[in-house]
Amino acid sequence: REALVNFAHASYPKVRDVSVELMKRAYGKTPDKMYFVGSSEGGREGLTMAQRYPNAFDGIFARVPVINWTLLQFGGMRNGAATFGDGWIRPPQVKLVHDAVLAACDAADGAADRIVSDAAGCRARFDVKKLQCAAGASGDACLSEVQVKAVQTLHSPMRAPIALANGVTEYPGFPLGGEDTTAFGPTGGWRAWWTGNATPTQPPGPNQAIAWTFGSGALSHFYMQQPSGDPRTLDMRAIQARVQDISALMDSTNPDLSAFQARGGKLILLENMADYAQSPYAGINYHASVVQRMGKERVDSFFELYAAPGVDHVG
Repeated sequence: REALVNFAHASYPKVRDVSVELMKRAYGKTPDKMYFVGSSEGGREGLTMAQRYPNAFDGIFARVPVINWTLLQFGGMRNGAATFGDGWIRPPQVKLVHDAVLAACDAADGAADRIVSDAAGCRARFDVKKLQCAAGASGDACLSEVQVKAVQTLHSPMRAPIALANGVTEYPGFPLGGEDTTAFGPTGGWRAWWTGNATPTQPPGPNQAIAWTFGSGALSHFYMQQPSGDPRTLDMRAIQARVQDISALMDSTNPDLSAFQARGGKLILLENMADYAQSPYAGINYHASVVQRMGKERVDSFFELYAAPGVDHVG
């Protein structure tokens, strides 16, 4: 329990305070300004500081933060499970989808640069059903019906049957664009995060997608607390108390940043719009929730949201 609480939030102000003391001993004074910069889990930690420890830092830059951590893990399990068996999308088919998305959306923003800049408009223009194989056809030049359903699952929101921290009940679907990017090592986009380079298994094996590995692992170890259990069979309501407990610790979704704003804090949130490790709409929706809670004029005075088209999770 102590390790979990430290991982969730309690260790961060401890490390911050020790760092300040070391600086004071080395330089004879404390810093004039303190800034936090973090990406992914570090981005979640940055928002955690603004929400839980508002006096710790003057400025925070949270990049691609894995907020709404609980539903991100459940969503990784759900999206990975959709690719089991005949639902697995092979690398050539990943490129097929990528090229189809670009054909539908790339030039719509006025620049044919292989980047989807109009993310919202692309959702209306791209229809994965157009890639479904004709009756009797198969192969890498089209998608089977179960593969089409897998893509639709990835793009659809993950809805929880119970309320999580701060009343959150939904994790947004993933964006369009960057499906076949190679930004993350030898592979990126879907092959790094969602489909992997091998058919998924339970438990996960080598060359499988990161999201399935993380999601199924988190459900088995964090939530079910049954390392040998199959998370695909889990009903969240069966372990409701455990899920809500971890959500209260890990989900950095509190829209009330009034204490951080009152102390003069400044916050930048960056989402990458070809991110398949976590949905960029999670951060976009979080910013909207802060605006709803605190009002646009007030939020604009200290909190800026940016979105980078065509950029993968690791940039």
